[in-house]
Amino acid sequence: MRSSAIRLTCPICDESVSVKPIARVAVDDDTQLASDLAHGRVNSVTCRMCGHVGVFAEPLIVVGSSVVAGYVPVDVPANRKAGIAQRLQKDAKTATGAGQRIAVCFGPRQLRKEFPHLPWPRRLPLRWHRFDDPGTPEHRRRSYERLRESRPDDPILHLRLGTTYHELRRYRDARRILHVALRSDPTNADALFALASVELDDRHAGEAVRLYDQVVSLTHDALPRYLAGVAAFRDKQYRAAIERLEIVVREKPDHIDGYIWLARAKLALDDRAGAIAALRMAAENGLKNPDMIMRHRDFEVLTSDGAFKSVIAAIRKQHDMAKRKAERSDRRVGDRGERGRPRETRPRRRR
Repeated sequence: MRSSAIRLTCPICDESVSVKPIARVAVDDDTQLASDLAHGRVNSVTCRMCGHVGVFAEPLIVVGSSVVAGYVPVDVPANRKAGIAQRLQKDAKTATGAGQRIAVCFGPRQLRKEFPHLPWPRRLPLRWHRFDDPGTPEHRRRSYERLRESRPDDPILHLRLGTTYHELRRYRDARRILHVALRSDPTNADALFALASVELDDRHAGEAVRLYDQVVSLTHDALPRYLAGVAAFRDKQYRAAIERLEIVVREKPDHIDGYIWLARAKLALDDRAGAIAALRMAAENGLKNPDMIMRHRDFEVLTSDGAFKSVIAAIRKQHDMAKRKAERSDRRVGDRGERGRPRETRPRRRR
């Protein structure tokens, strides 16, 4: 039994796809549908444009000879599961015949326990791949490459493909594809940012600084300016790094990472006082984890400095205070739950 048609959007190519989801499966009446259910092909959707395949994960009623089960996909949000389970139980009662019992199954593995006679695969996954999930980087790469045949000049497609190649650490391919995206629009800030990130990860920090600066000139955003500072530091352009990072922390005083990289750049120029001052500003603006500092070996030369010790001590104090505050909050929540329990279920306390 199918419900009315629903329009879905492909997460790969944004194409609109129409599907009529199946709401009820009688496993003893339709062996093909029963096989599709066991292999995760019920309500399977395929995008005609890019070939992306996945399941439209919606609840359904599964009717067998001895049991009528309401099937709830694992991917359904937790806040919806209880309501959906109640509705399915109500719907299952209308489909129940003599001698049939009602069950609710969350995910394919629970469904297999209720219908063991179906042709289940040897390795049953915890969940079937959803249509609205773009999938692994390799899956996306294949879909985007297939789509390029029909959209050779689409800058958004090339941006997505280049970003996917970056995830796969195929930097040469990522660089090639992103240059195609920039060919039609050299001021595409998203493509410039993606290309700069490729150059930074591929250890071409000087080129990354140039590209991030271009993004800053287009967007005036703090993130590319911060990354330009990081790239300049890695390229040993310490003064250029300080120049960019000082602007970042001035415009965003709570940018903790900006203070830490600023301190590293100043320390690289042997400005110990400036480095400690930057770390102190980080502590004053919310840094509560001293490990964010101590994991950088650059700061080992400061461990005997009294001013540095006082900064670390202040950060540890804030860390301990935040931890105690969280523990008190958890205890208050536990006490409220205790008071809300029925009298007969409360553990007795000794006087």
